[in-house]
Amino acid sequence: RRPLVQSTWPSTHVDIDPKAREVAHTFRMINRIHGLLYPGRSTKGEGSPIFGAYVISMARSTSDILAVILLQKVFAETEDVCYLRVAPLFETRTDLQHSATTIRTLLQVPGYREKYLPRNREGLPSQEVMLGYSDSAKDAGRIASVWELYVTQEKLLAVCKEFDTEVVLFHGRGGSVGRGGGPQQLAICSQPPGSIMGKMRITIQGEIINMHFGQGPTAVQTLERYTTGVLEAKLAPLRRPESKWRDLMSELANVSCDYYRKTVRGMPEFIPFFKDTTPIDEFAHLKIGSRPSRRRNLGGVEELRAIPYIFAFTQSRIHLPVWLGVGQALEHVSRTHLSELQQMYIEWPFFKSVIDLLQMVLAKASLPVFRHYCSSLAKTAETAKFGEHIAELFSLTEVMVLKVSKQQHLLQHDPVVRRSITHRLPATDPLNLMQVNLLKWMREGTEKDSEYTRDGFVVTIQGIAYGMGNTG
Repeated sequence: RRPLVQSTWPSTHVDIDPKAREVAHTFRMINRIHGLLYPGRSTKGEGSPIFGAYVISMARSTSDILAVILLQKVFAETEDVCYLRVAPLFETRTDLQHSATTIRTLLQVPGYREKYLPRNREGLPSQEVMLGYSDSAKDAGRIASVWELYVTQEKLLAVCKEFDTEVVLFHGRGGSVGRGGGPQQLAICSQPPGSIMGKMRITIQGEIINMHFGQGPTAVQTLERYTTGVLEAKLAPLRRPESKWRDLMSELANVSCDYYRKTVRGMPEFIPFFKDTTPIDEFAHLKIGSRPSRRRNLGGVEELRAIPYIFAFTQSRIHLPVWLGVGQALEHVSRTHLSELQQMYIEWPFFKSVIDLLQMVLAKASLPVFRHYCSSLAKTAETAKFGEHIAELFSLTEVMVLKVSKQQHLLQHDPVVRRSITHRLPATDPLNLMQVNLLKWMREGTEKDSEYTRDGFVVTIQGIAYGMGNTG
């Protein structure tokens, strides 16, 4: 048969996009390594014993998955193809909403389940799906993100059960609450009933690796928490939420998403406010991340990666992506259903975890520090005024969280966490004041903008990150 591409492609061609060239070389190298270690063995229907899953970022359709399988075959240099497990990563709110339909179509492709999916211990085909916490939160706000992820898991479980296929959910969490982070056991135990079937895949990123696994005793404690959470979810699954709770959660998600997008995408003051009052532009010139801060060099938030977007607001101590839209949504729904929201907080672990993680972040924020960033760094009066508008929304969110949780002050029901945060803040606030001055010197371009200034700026970034805790 005539090959789809020549065996020498793309080496013998000069007008090939560098990204396409890299993909071809990557698949060929994977097969060469596999051939050296496992000569004469194809991994069709098994998954590679030496490589993990091939994760497709921003997956949107069935063809995204099938294309990777085809490329693995096309760029193999022998018949013994090294087929990796292929895991689509659904990231935005829209992609999560369509993910179950995408997987359904995929499982209906003739021969896909039988030939290309590895088997679990019971002999069932096993489809891996990765869920994006970071970009869905950046796209729609935290409440809309976590609820869409909850519903998506339920739908994926139902679809795969229909086709006698196991689904392995791979949770793409970061360290910060805005990227799905937080206490491990709390996060595991608040997942949908039946979604954790004795095992769980989760990402550990950035400085969280060192914080949770850097020391032997700490690593053991971390693994104990994961193990306890998985066992608890398997042996004592939570009851499913009542239908009225689901309706209220959907309303909260939609209202908060509308307010979030209206602010981030619809208000022209947001981008100048974001650039002036956070160190987002300075991140691009510093070697503090594993990837560029933007996917493409455009000016909008949409092309900015979730990590620097959330991290920038962590530095200015307002943590905006975590709570923006939540206060308005709680206020809207509580006008007619406050007692139901309070009941949900008491009886539904998922909703309680959402509110508890939110109040932990609110407790770490500081309006005086944030206002200092705005007054010192805003280039125009309009930007400073917009910063005050954000401060008012923050105060509304705090009031509504306290009302729903029936507390007099944040973390009233969790004094240990409150005390931990309170003890760290006196050491963190001065770093924020130093960072504001350093940012002014760097942006003014005077003689004060030196190598020592930039080194000091990096130190403040690291110090504030450690002071805030969950930042990875």
